[in-house]
Amino acid sequence: VDKSEKMKKLFETWKKRKLTIFGKTEIINTLGISKFLYVASILPLPNENFIKGLNRTIFNFLWGTKDRIKRKTMIGKIEDGGIGIVDILSKFCALKAAWIPRILKKDGHNLIYSHIDSILKTYNVNLEYVLKMNCTDLKQFNAYPKLPIFYREVLIYFNQCKKNSHLQDMNKNEILQEPIWNNKLFLFKGQPIYFKNWVNNIKYVKDLFTENGFKTIEEVSREICTNTNILCEYKIIKTVFRYTREIIAGQESKFINIKNKRYFNFHGKYCTIDNQTCKFFYEIFVKQSFVTPKHQRFYQLEFNIGKDMWKHIYHQKIKLAIDRNIAEFNYKLMHNLLSCRKNLFKWKKEPSEKCDICAETEDIRHLIFDCKNVSYIWNMASLVCKFNIKWKHVVIGFYFEFNQNTNLLNNFISFIALKIYKYKMFCRIENFQETEVSLINNVKKCTIFWYRTIKYSKHKLTTSLIEKFINLL
Repeated sequence: VDKSEKMKKLFETWKKRKLTIFGKTEIINTLGISKFLYVASILPLPNENFIKGLNRTIFNFLWGTKDRIKRKTMIGKIEDGGIGIVDILSKFCALKAAWIPRILKKDGHNLIYSHIDSILKTYNVNLEYVLKMNCTDLKQFNAYPKLPIFYREVLIYFNQCKKNSHLQDMNKNEILQEPIWNNKLFLFKGQPIYFKNWVNNIKYVKDLFTENGFKTIEEVSREICTNTNILCEYKIIKTVFRYTREIIAGQESKFINIKNKRYFNFHGKYCTIDNQTCKFFYEIFVKQSFVTPKHQRFYQLEFNIGKDMWKHIYHQKIKLAIDRNIAEFNYKLMHNLLSCRKNLFKWKKEPSEKCDICAETEDIRHLIFDCKNVSYIWNMASLVCKFNIKWKHVVIGFYFEFNQNTNLLNNFISFIALKIYKYKMFCRIENFQETEVSLINNVKKCTIFWYRTIKYSKHKLTTSLIEKFINLL
């Protein structure tokens, strides 16, 4: 709680500065969330209300009041349409899961491994067996009450990183190698099963079969520790493994050799967990939670873009922008966050959604591209670029290839759109009358300054195109 209050005070200090959305994200990730990482890595997960409170503080600092983009979208990488803000819950869970590679270091010859293994052996299992389980709910993972809650969380969040399997997608050998206990594949009344008396000799699906098929109750009774409730437990097992009994005859079971493996299927790819860090597990959790930007689908239909192209679009329009202000403008443009009258009317900030100049509905496209006052500017920009600039070029730019020319065009078009937007907002805030001449003069003045900045900086962009545009204005 003390750290939470410190984070609030930190954010209040930084609120006094005019930060871009990227600047605020850096403050959140480096100065805010970092306060909790060490404690989160050594203590059990805090309660849900505490995490909600942290998220509320973080996103109030980012947006001020109401969220404008889904939080599950913001946690993604820039190339995916997010902004890379750290997801608190995913980070805390990843810190727990990252303990598994540390525990298994030196082939398990360390104190933590020995401690956990000694506890699990009292339940007739070992750590290598428990790692093969896939139970992801802490409430269902109650078979080992002597195991400290911290290590139960470590195992649970490690399991959450694994890909969810389905019996119908597995072959017979894979099914026979599955652990029986605390396995989401084998549920009874929606809960994983665990019979302590059975675990000593019957651990895997293959142990339920002989060459003649599924074991009878007499064969099972000879292997388990006690016969108490065996009839009831055997009926439950038969019910749970109804599908398995239908597809497996039994002869295959004698050829199955169970090995202690340390590579797992983490959402589509098998890989070892040796030397994996928190970053590896965090990326898996974020991938599970991430939500595609809402307006990405809208532009996808409007401009007929394939899904696989968006990584290139976000990369070129945001990551490769030569100015943070251009990057922020492009980000807000692609997420429909710019303050056009249509949005302000929807947010109940304006009485009308009509443009004062054209008397048409003022959406973002009209504000920046279709308004009468901006047509001359875009005509001159088209003239120097030697092609007709369309709304598509303003929003998504040139993304099929990356070179110096496409980078120049993307930055040039975005800069013009940014300065048009900024001047229109300035006029509205200061109650100045916006005219075509004043808008052109402002864009020209800003472009001259930008031209000089690029010319004498380390940027490799050619400035002849910008110079021609200034002369035409």
